Amino acid sequence: MATAQTIINGALRSLQVLSSGQSPTANETADALEALNQMLESWSLESLYVYHWPQESFALNGSQSYTIGSGGDFNTTRPTTIRNAFIRSGTTDYPLHIIQDRGGYDRITEKAITSIPEMLYYEADYPLGKIHLYPVGDATNTLFITTQLQPLKSFASETDTVDLPPGYERALKFNLAVDIAPEFEASITAEIASGAMKSMAAIKRMNSKTPVMAYDIAIPGGGRYNIESD
Repeated sequence: MATAQTIINGALRSLQVLSSGQSPTANETADALEALNQMLESWSLESLYVYHWPQESFALNGSQSYTIGSGGDFNTTRPTTIRNAFIRSGTTDYPLHIIQDRGGYDRITEKAITSIPEMLYYEADYPLGKIHLYPVGDATNTLFITTQLQPLKSFASETDTVDLPPGYERALKFNLAVDIAPEFEASITAEIASGAMKSMAAIKRMNSKTPVMAYDIAIPGGGRYNIESD
């Protein structure tokens, strides 16, 4: 397990701001900690930095849309994106088509139709996101979503610890060094640049998923099978 301080110290040693055995000042630690948290926040925008995609479930109540985030209708961590989703009705699961843009959702003319939902549009507002479903489900339906969250939580202080997957501590150290080098008037050596690039490439390879082909529900033959119409 690593602390924010060990990551900061490693970055500063790489930049030769610190010598072996030296400790940064309180101001230097505070500045580097701020940069570290900003870097983690930016990593949350790229899916290949994310190593964990949690699945959560929420009971529907017949609403056309639901807020999601701390204090929302779905009271949980606000997701950056929703990777996939399905509806459970009784013992049967129905996959949802994820609409990628607002225009796709706006083109649905009768949004208040009630049935088992077939489509989901996620509006990534802040601080609460908003999930739109079509058709509108009812209280017998449960929504399951797999979400992208921030890959690592921000450090509240330099003493905070985090249990990191393999490769992440090295990536944090070298990429933090790149980020803070101008502020500390230090030079980015070829070794630092190479370490930052190679460590991030290793994380992306580890987190990459092989895409699975799927039919668009709007394409004939791409929706759900209707036993009545065959």
